[in-house]
Amino acid sequence: MQTELNLGLVRGAAVSAERSKDPRAVELGQWLMDRRQHLGLKRPELVKRALEVRPDAPISPDYLGKLEYGARSLAAAHEGVREGLRVALELSPETWTHATGLDVPTGDLSAPTPAPVNRVEQLLNELRDYAKLIPAATAGRFVPSSPLSTYGRAQGATFVPAELDRPNLDVVMLDTSSMSAGGLQRGATLYIDKSDRDVQPGRIYLITLPDGHDVRRAAVHEGETWFYSDSGLSGAPIQDSRTSVLGRVFKVVNPPQDV
Repeated sequence: MQTELNLGLVRGAAVSAERSKDPRAVELGQWLMDRRQHLGLKRPELVKRALEVRPDAPISPDYLGKLEYGARSLAAAHEGVREGLRVALELSPETWTHATGLDVPTGDLSAPTPAPVNRVEQLLNELRDYAKLIPAATAGRFVPSSPLSTYGRAQGATFVPAELDRPNLDVVMLDTSSMSAGGLQRGATLYIDKSDRDVQPGRIYLITLPDGHDVRRAAVHEGETWFYSDSGLSGAPIQDSRTSVLGRVFKVVNPPQDV
């Protein structure tokens, strides 16, 4: 029967979590990633900007990725890295300190904060920053989140807009590439409705496995429900009777292409 399925199945490989166990490092990393994406910058672009400000900063796209995923702490980063990122992210010293709790170096800096295009744009950017930091009750809320490989053990928090919020919401960071061919990329944020466990063919669900959890697509074959991965590498389908459905993935936010 498994041969007849010919669905290109794969076992959800467990990948060790790249996030630091330090909640503060994860929180700062998520904030850093959100700000970069808000400006529409890829990691190499942000690094280039930071190095133009502080050529002495020991920063690279790989190191920036470790900062964003909490594997390295922004609070412990080189002074030049922090200052270069602050200027590159177009943040005033006051906004940076308010957002991160980190002081801005005083004295002679290697480059000044670039002047905004105009005062109106500057005010709008600062308002957006504060709106992210202090969201109104109707704008959304922060929800505890965890990597798929350590599901159930929150390592950070993700801001969820009001339009995506629901009572039984769960947020999972995809740190495995088992579903990469199905539109899910490693590093994606998955929004899961834990109250929706009515399995429908073609939809994606968070399920339990003997050795943990995985994200699989549902399919029906000869009257039986199976869960499989889209990437077509290797592995076997999981029969519905051998697993439990924890909820349906109703929204996927993939990282930028350079992630």
